[in-house]
Amino acid sequence: MLSLDSASPMPESLDRLPPKFLPVFEILGHLEDEYRKGSPVNPGASVHLYLLGLSHRFAGQGIAQRLVAESTATAARRGYRLAVAEATNRTSQHIFRKNNFVERVQGSYVLNPVFTPIVGHGVPILMDKAI
Repeated sequence: MLSLDSASPMPESLDRLPPKFLPVFEILGHLEDEYRKGSPVNPGASVHLYLLGLSHRFAGQGIAQRLVAESTATAARRGYRLAVAEATNRTSQHIFRKNNFVERVQGSYVLNPVFTPIVGHGVPILMDKAI
């Protein structure tokens, strides 16, 4: 699980990723634009949670749920009042919902043929939660 201030620019190292990642960033960028609807993001107001991942060996043990809970608790202690999460498949959506995140904006993978193999695994969703 990674997190950063929602007002932070994306790391420069993302520019060095292979072009095959561009469709992912396009979808997530669209979700972010829909979510924000032109409203500015103020530093220190919200934390962005992304890249929740766990080895299949540890699935079903509640570890991912605890990662989300600890990340939001840490953010709250640091003064953040809102957590925004990218949930790109049914599993991550289930985990965020169990942590009281609410769906705000939904996207679609079917618009880009690159995502054809994962269409049955859910849709990308931006979720948030007051912390």
